[in-house]
Amino acid sequence: MSADVKGLEPPANESKKSFDVREFLFRHRDHVPIPFAIGTLVGMWFYHPDYAVGRAWAVWATVAVSLVCIIAGEALRIWSVGHSGRTTRAKELKAPALATGGPYAVVRNPIYVGNFLLGLGYVLLTRIHWVIGAYIVFFFIQYTLIVNIEEEFLEGKFGDAYREYRKKVKRFIPNLARLGRSGTPGEAFRWSALGGEKWTLANMVFSGAVILFFMAWLRSGVLPFFGAR
Repeated sequence: MSADVKGLEPPANESKKSFDVREFLFRHRDHVPIPFAIGTLVGMWFYHPDYAVGRAWAVWATVAVSLVCIIAGEALRIWSVGHSGRTTRAKELKAPALATGGPYAVVRNPIYVGNFLLGLGYVLLTRIHWVIGAYIVFFFIQYTLIVNIEEEFLEGKFGDAYREYRKKVKRFIPNLARLGRSGTPGEAFRWSALGGEKWTLANMVFSGAVILFFMAWLRSGVLPFFGAR
């Protein structure tokens, strides 16, 4: 009896799923940037050159581009979440339907494009070359791996329908010629899907305040309400 039971047990190498860094990054995509942000703040403490120093026009141009990126990024997120629903915040790979309309007719990962624009808008406020470059490299590595496992899942679930969609729409580069294309039936924009977006807006305000106060402290030596460092 015991021999029969033992024979039914899966081999040791099959009983435990191997670690997949892509899945880890997907599950913890909201938290992975935190160590990067802390490390960046530490680096900025020691080295924070200002590429706009002595040039007022560069300061205002940076602020303008930053605001455009932040507003465009959040608008794209709202548009995307309204079409795809709350499953975009899930910690497990799942997709009730293949979203191909609205922003998904233009680019395959509109939420991630929106995230990139949001983050870029904030790092631009630092006016530090290496911070901007480090952010772009970090974002590219993290989200390329995340998108890779998502695409693997979607192809496995939707098969030819997803492969055909992937041929027409690029990962991150928008194809504005496809703007207005209809997608899956029942995929209309829904305001009710935006319930969790208030946390993104709260994080935006908090992140902006941290960066502005930190940069004011580093460059002037005086932080409002706290005095000299």
